[in-house]
Amino acid sequence: MDFPEQLQAEVPAGKLAGLTEVLRQDPRRAGSKHEPTRVYHLAYAGLDVAFTVDGDVLHVVCVS
Repeated sequence: MDFPEQLQAEVPAGKLAGLTEVLRQDPRRAGSKHEPTRVYHLAYAGLDVAFTVDGDVLHVVCVS
């Protein structure tokens, strides 16, 4: 997983470990096609976490 430190800083400290665990489990819908340029969104603890998945690597691209 690629979760840049500057984006991790946007997540409240008490929520970071839980978010990281959810992202490690690949929160995309079951059966999602391999679309490395598609940006997925996850609502977590009042945040919108945007990420892409390329192969086995999830890349967090934005936290707002």
